[in-house]
Amino acid sequence: RPHPKGDYMIFTLDPASSNMALKYAKGIWYTESNPDGKEGHTRVWLLCELRVSRLLPQWIVDYAASRAMPRATTWLKPQVEAASQLWLRER
Repeated sequence: RPHPKGDYMIFTLDPASSNMALKYAKGIWYTESNPDGKEGHTRVWLLCELRVSRLLPQWIVDYAASRAMPRATTWLKPQVEAASQLWLRER
């Protein structure tokens, strides 16, 4: 759900989810305008807490934490850049 001020959005795992591996997820997407004084730029942060099934081997959990989570955001930059180009073209 978006925050009324518009700079972050909270997400949670649907409590009705029957996912066997992922037991709990909660986090935020946070946007920072003009990071480090860079006008016209926005930095996006993903902060999350996850709990997984105890049945998962530790090496899978470690892999997900070190590799899969960073990959979860790789779609963001190209999508936002494409959307901004469309938006600028329409103006």
